Amino acid sequence: MDFQRYSIDERLAQAAEGLGVRAVFYEKMIEYAVEKSENVCAKINLSEGTEAVCVLPALQWLASGPAAAPKILVLAPDAETARKAWSAAASLGAGIGASACLVLEGEAADLPAIEGEPGASLVAGTPAALLAAAGAGSLSLRDYGFLVALGAERLADASPEPMRRLAGSLLPSWERRAVLACAKISAKAKNLAWDLADNPSEIQIEEEAANVQGLSLETWSVAGGSKLRFLLGLIGREKRDCLCVFCNLRGTAEEVARRLAANGLPAKAIAGPLPPERQFALLENAKAGGGQVLVLTDEGAVGLTPGSFPLVVNYDVPLEAEYFIRRLEFLDRAAPGAKIVSLACERYLIGLTAIERLISGKLETLPADESLLAAEDRSEGASAGGRPRREDARREDTRRGGPPGEPRSRGREDARLRDDARNRPEGRRGDGRGGDRSPDIRRSIAEATGGSLDMSGDSLRPEPRREDTRREDTRREDTRREGGRRGQGGSGEGRKREGQRRAEGRRGGSPGNKPRREDTRREDTRRGQGGAQGRPAGGGNPYELSMEERMRLYREKYGQRLAAEGSGDAGRPSGPGHRARREDARREDTRREDTRREQPQAPSSRPGEGGAAPGPKEGLFRKLFGSRARDED
Repeated sequence: MDFQRYSIDERLAQAAEGLGVRAVFYEKMIEYAVEKSENVCAKINLSEGTEAVCVLPALQWLASGPAAAPKILVLAPDAETARKAWSAAASLGAGIGASACLVLEGEAADLPAIEGEPGASLVAGTPAALLAAAGAGSLSLRDYGFLVALGAERLADASPEPMRRLAGSLLPSWERRAVLACAKISAKAKNLAWDLADNPSEIQIEEEAANVQGLSLETWSVAGGSKLRFLLGLIGREKRDCLCVFCNLRGTAEEVARRLAANGLPAKAIAGPLPPERQFALLENAKAGGGQVLVLTDEGAVGLTPGSFPLVVNYDVPLEAEYFIRRLEFLDRAAPGAKIVSLACERYLIGLTAIERLISGKLETLPADESLLAAEDRSEGASAGGRPRREDARREDTRRGGPPGEPRSRGREDARLRDDARNRPEGRRGDGRGGDRSPDIRRSIAEATGGSLDMSGDSLRPEPRREDTRREDTRREDTRREGGRRGQGGSGEGRKREGQRRAEGRRGGSPGNKPRREDTRREDTRRGQGGAQGRPAGGGNPYELSMEERMRLYREKYGQRLAAEGSGDAGRPSGPGHRARREDARREDTRREDTRREQPQAPSSRPGEGGAAPGPKEGLFRKLFGSRARDED
């Protein structure tokens, strides 16, 4: 990295190079915090040098001579981190004459331990120690115009009270600069960054991402259907003793391993978590030589030894840039000609943008010509899912509803037919609409089931046997007589059941029982419709008529029924069972009237009372409400 490019002070640049931290790690931080003068929330994963990378922009700001609050405050989650920051600041700031001070918690909570002058240009410490020093008057927190927070995710997870008090004692966020660093940008870390910094920019500084700049990277634009032929040609050209191929999905990894084996290449797949001993055995077999290919997913690669392969192939470009960095760990950088090859198909091409942003570089995509796709693929045309195991096939047959061993196409067809029958509307099953059954089929069904064949459109109904009909009539008659006896005994339950039976008699039977054909003919004759003449045109299917014709038939049908029910007994069913129930109702009314008359009547001055027979209206009133209600009225 050229520090002069970003106008870094020469004394700071020389001190930074003397710390042994690679210059490339400073580049992105300096770009945002110095060149663009932005507040920064950085995700930093470095083994060494995190403190120096974060403190250098603050010292450059101090060297440029700020107009107000010319001091730097460094927050650390623990004493060790605070001491590392103080040491890095002392080394970097020595050239520009900046002094550093360390504030830690002392033996007493209100007496901090201070190393150096409290009025130094840079003060580093924990939140509790800095608050204690401010409370003791050793320093003023409003004198600091640049804030550096290390381990922001740990500061956010700690007790919120010290951070709340500290933030309230500092200058407002829009009046100072801020740099926050964390190992992972969690939700709490983001909230803390927005509390301590004014509109911070999020960046990532990865050690592996910085190392990408020194690697050999090849990115080829290959169609999804041609990637395996490109891979076969690549293996033939490179002639490596071992290599690994990364896929995004488990199914893709298993398919690639099968198809490579079908082309005569020894390949094994680790598509998910495996026991460590199994992983070690597969890795050792791949490293033994002989052109072994180990096909991996990002999940299956967890736990494998890094730096094991001279060639790493991204069969699928990862959609998350972090996975691209993790795959670089498996490259043996010391091997001659070590490189990373990525196949960018139309499905995963979008992942290149995030990778380029992370590594701060451009991945030049080259088109794959026909010469790179000339390898013969003997597995071409094979199913992506491969040949299922016998147990999987049995489970699939059972799920589809067919017996084991049944052809798959037939099982799918039967399942489709069953779904069509299950999803068909209820009114369309056998009702004559759409002509779903021909007369020959319906006649065969009637002969097989013993049903009556109604070619006019009514659904097939089984003809009841004569013995069953007689038994049903006897059972209903016994039930009626038993209910009548209970009603005569004065039981409320008996009267309730009798009322229900009479209501069912008026409706022509219980809802769940269909009338016999003889009863239907009598009902049609009684209503004057002439049996089959009363059926709507179209063979009993009202949905074949127009809307106006259907409404006319409905008005005639239900209008006659309402008129019959409103005129007493006229229009009611006249079968033997109905006549008997009507006679029982009359006897019950007579018994109640006799009981009422036997009760003593109170004298009344109203007309029609006091021994005189009640009038028609008064008799109806007493039947409904009783004599007492009438007297009180």
